[in-house]
Amino acid sequence: MTIGLATYASVWIHPVGPLAAPLLKGSPAPAALLVALTVVALGALLPDIDHVHGALAEERVAGVRVLKPLAWGLGSLFGHRGPTHSLLALAALLLLGQWPGLPWAAGNFGWLLGWGFALHLAADALTKSGIPLFWPLRPRVGFPPVRQLRFTTGTWREGLIVGALTLACLANALGRLPR
Repeated sequence: MTIGLATYASVWIHPVGPLAAPLLKGSPAPAALLVALTVVALGALLPDIDHVHGALAEERVAGVRVLKPLAWGLGSLFGHRGPTHSLLALAALLLLGQWPGLPWAAGNFGWLLGWGFALHLAADALTKSGIPLFWPLRPRVGFPPVRQLRFTTGTWREGLIVGALTLACLANALGRLPR
């Protein structure tokens, strides 16, 4: 989630070439940024809906973990980092999020959710287990391609990479990256 939020805020403040952040209803207002970041954060949590102990599965509504059964079902059927960590899931999310006529499409919610979702996939691709990017096809994809160069989730190497990327986003936001 950190990378999704940091990259979105960075590119919202200071676009990188043709890459600009999708705006909430096209508004560059700072208040819109807070709402947009919330939607990006939700998008960053969505791929882990297949994990029974993921943030969304643990979230309570009126004291009830309403998404726990869904997380359990997806995890039981496919395991963690299954179809919810694929381009197919990202495409479905974007399609539903930007479908003309749905109330949230005009607000660019699909693009905002997709931003967080895509950055979650990119971050998980950096781990030793990689992701099934082209699910239902079998091969898992990881970056770099050499598995030994990737990190295990929760290790100091993950913290180092997240910290470095966050600093790069901060440098971009402040206009300090070379152009």
